[in-house]
Amino acid sequence: MCRTTKDSKRGKINPDATGWDIAYDIVDQKMENPELHPKVKKMAPISPDECFNNSFHTRAKDVLNVGAENIGRELLYFVRWYNHRNPALSGSYGPAKTIIIL
Repeated sequence: MCRTTKDSKRGKINPDATGWDIAYDIVDQKMENPELHPKVKKMAPISPDECFNNSFHTRAKDVLNVGAENIGRELLYFVRWYNHRNPALSGSYGPAKTIIIL
């Protein structure tokens, strides 16, 4: 969920943005036979530019479907506000965050 203020309890898109952009990778450091999983990395990316995947969302609350085969792996992601009409109003990517895919 995206929020415009840290203490907000409800999701909201930044008024200067048309949505939010997420650059992400699926990471499995214990993976055997990486050649069988071309969309999964063994090493985590250190910047959004190194991520294989990118997705744009226009709702503050949204679901990112990464597939049931990735349950138990790590999702490493970077998020930013984005404005398609005026990219100069877009924010920069925030720091990397990780979660375990459930």
